[in-house]
Amino acid sequence: MGVFVRAQSSIETLILVAFGLLLLVVIVQIIFSNVDIYYNQQQQTVGVQSLSLLANEIDDVYFSGVGTTKNIVIEIPGQVDLEKSYIEGKSIVMNINGSEHVRTTRVPVRGVWPNNTGSYVFKLVAYGDFVAISADLLELNPSNIAISINQDSSTNLDINMLNLSSSQASYTFVINFSHANATVTSLDEGVVSFLANDYNQITLNFSCGRNAVGNYDGNLLFDGVEDVSVPIKLYCVASQSRLSVYPTSKNFSQTELTNANQTLQVCNSSNNNYSSSSSSISGEISAYAFSSFSGDINANSCRTLTLLVNAPATSSDQNIYLGTITVSSAGFTATSDLNLLVMGVE
Repeated sequence: MGVFVRAQSSIETLILVAFGLLLLVVIVQIIFSNVDIYYNQQQQTVGVQSLSLLANEIDDVYFSGVGTTKNIVIEIPGQVDLEKSYIEGKSIVMNINGSEHVRTTRVPVRGVWPNNTGSYVFKLVAYGDFVAISADLLELNPSNIAISINQDSSTNLDINMLNLSSSQASYTFVINFSHANATVTSLDEGVVSFLANDYNQITLNFSCGRNAVGNYDGNLLFDGVEDVSVPIKLYCVASQSRLSVYPTSKNFSQTELTNANQTLQVCNSSNNNYSSSSSSISGEISAYAFSSFSGDINANSCRTLTLLVNAPATSSDQNIYLGTITVSSAGFTATSDLNLLVMGVE
């Protein structure tokens, strides 16, 4: 009898232990389920708050007037599906745990969500009929790089950069600009480092070759925490007009069988010195007009071209001889039309 009681007691103990373990498992599951529910709710709360803040600030920037800018910190929760989140028209949308949360602004918005979740500094800029938003951690000034220079010339442009991150950052700076007749270069290519919320500067050199004409496109790439790409446009202006002969048409008269000098101005309006100048004369007048113009033409200056004219004999009261003088320098040319009136002697 005593053995039976002890066995029954052992079974009851095992049952109680098993029940206790089962109850513990259920309690743990309930706890984790509640934690998961709380985490999901917290993620949605953070996301909704971020959407509301962003929408309100967008409206505030827009109604503050064109050119208004503002930087705000936005938290993108870890459970946001960025592939299903978007910014379009007046809607900014976050997809959190499969649920789409939308906030509507009073003005169209242009921009995209970052590639990863986390805390970002968004820059808002008000334009005439929209607000642009960007979560780039690197701000460039100027942000739009468009340069216009003449052929066979170059210029430098300083770019100021601000690290919007609250921590140190380094970017690998690369110029993507591959054209035969135009170049954009920088001695600062490579790693550019910043302290938290710190400035740095790079210098770009833009150059148009002698045969470069029109638009040349490329971009600056900053490879770092978030890749930043900045488009650049270089416009090369045809510069033949920088070498000019004044006046562009010259009329003059002489009595037959006389010699006289006529003068013209050859001007270089570029920032570069022109060398190896020469001149030639074509047309009927070429037998009676001569020039030995040669040498350098300094930048932004003019030189006098002297034309020696030997008026021929004429069998009538007057005769006209037409032609053109062409000046060449540094690969460029310029012309002036000549009109010689020879008058006979009574």
